[in-house]
Amino acid sequence: MNKRIIAPVLLGLILGTVLVQLPFAIADRSADYRWSNPILDVWYIVNQSYVEQPDADAMRDAAIDGMLEELGDRYTEYVPRRDIADFDKNLRGTFVGIGASVRITDGWPVIVTPLDDSPALRAGVMTGDRVIEIAGQSTHELTIDETVDLLSGEPGSQVVIRVWRETGDELDITITRARIFTPTVKGFYRVGERWEYMLSPESRIAYIRIAQFTQATTDDMQRILTELHDTTQGVVLDLRSNPGGLLQSAVRIADMFLDEGKTIVSSEGRARPRQEYVSSAKGTIIGEEIPLIVLVDAGSASASEVLAGALSDHGRAIILGTRSFGKGTVQSVVPLESGEGQLKITEAYYYLPSGRKVHRTDRSTEWGVDPTEGFYVSMTRREITEMRLRAYDVDIIRAEGDGDAPAARADPQWIRDELKDRQLAAAVEALGIYLGTGEWQPTGRVMDAAGLDLVELQNLQTQRDRFLRELTRLDRRAAALIDSATDADQTQAERDLIPDDVTLTGGQLTIRDAEGNEIAVLAIVGEDLERWLIDADVERLDAADDGGS
Repeated sequence: MNKRIIAPVLLGLILGTVLVQLPFAIADRSADYRWSNPILDVWYIVNQSYVEQPDADAMRDAAIDGMLEELGDRYTEYVPRRDIADFDKNLRGTFVGIGASVRITDGWPVIVTPLDDSPALRAGVMTGDRVIEIAGQSTHELTIDETVDLLSGEPGSQVVIRVWRETGDELDITITRARIFTPTVKGFYRVGERWEYMLSPESRIAYIRIAQFTQATTDDMQRILTELHDTTQGVVLDLRSNPGGLLQSAVRIADMFLDEGKTIVSSEGRARPRQEYVSSAKGTIIGEEIPLIVLVDAGSASASEVLAGALSDHGRAIILGTRSFGKGTVQSVVPLESGEGQLKITEAYYYLPSGRKVHRTDRSTEWGVDPTEGFYVSMTRREITEMRLRAYDVDIIRAEGDGDAPAARADPQWIRDELKDRQLAAAVEALGIYLGTGEWQPTGRVMDAAGLDLVELQNLQTQRDRFLRELTRLDRRAAALIDSATDADQTQAERDLIPDDVTLTGGQLTIRDAEGNEIAVLAIVGEDLERWLIDADVERLDAADDGGS
């Protein structure tokens, strides 16, 4: 065909396509304008006619926050320009602070987990602690960035936080800030300044604990697994209370245990095409001939769920513990065209090889990674507290040869008695049976859905009770301030329910009904009774009127 004919035809086709698409583009933009017009109308009226001059920036930020709140996604957030520097600081690997992962729950900062070897851990901060004050300032309704600001400071400086625990205790904890360089891979115990990964030379069972996933985690795991390859006959990989981190790190570590060509994880969103991560032959270090058990719990989130889920779905590992947290979203940080800030937005979900969505929403009945059938091993909060205290003691650097005989450490009963860790004991017991028989035998129980639903219901009820208790506490504090203002001459002794010089621990609390009949006698196990009585519907009777109770 003549080139003089081809050119006009192509141009006509191109222009025709543009003209056909243009009305749709204009229509789409018009729909956007119709959606935003009421917002602009309201702002114009308020700006022109409101009785006082409104704060334009604050109203704009509130409007954006309101839109994002409607999504019901705590991981999508607007970052104003003034906060970008602090936001970026939080994404870096090192920082000065207390060393704890925090999330906002019901308007309060809650400790997801103190980081290993962190000032927070050394000071006694625990997973689940609700931080209600920082340096005397209430934390209610603070954002993550505002919370981090209060916790950050110069190395060596101190900050006092007040925490509320589910046991009902409120504690003031003094923490010395430090620069946080978190080691992410640890062994079973320390010998001098190095980690020992074998439970004992005789057992040849290796224990590796990953606290979170960073770039260094991958290199450390590659080195450790290469060293262990010729000596170990079984591995326990501990991902409990691991809040996640770099996805690529978790993917590469999964590759170290999987044969070639196996899907590790995939991601997909409404406007984000499906992406798969697949294992390669060159990545494998510990082959399937070496049995593997992975420990998870409700604090195992994000990248740790990706790793555990990949190993579980391909039958490469036994998963032991409890259901994981359920944080499986992909976020991107998008600068706004206006230059007034940036948006961290959830664009996709993670899916395990089986197709199961990792992420948990308010409507989810299935999420995260479940223990293998017969290997559900739960622990009470008290047991977890004891276990963490013992684990911290094990982490202490000691001289060569100091401490317990290594041979005892491979005994599940020793682990239960000395480390107070029933989950690790069950894992070691299961590996021992497998190495002796070649078959997996359950060392836990089956996680039934009814039991899990009951746990979730109890958790929600606990959160509701916390909220109601907090309202009561605030009401009583306000009433106390009012009383103090109206009766300045009232002495502290008159306001106290219990004299300050009385030792309560070991005593008893007798409860009687209105007729004086004894209803219950409660043992007092701590010194915090008065604080809780202040928030209860009780008042002090004079000694002459209390009937001796």
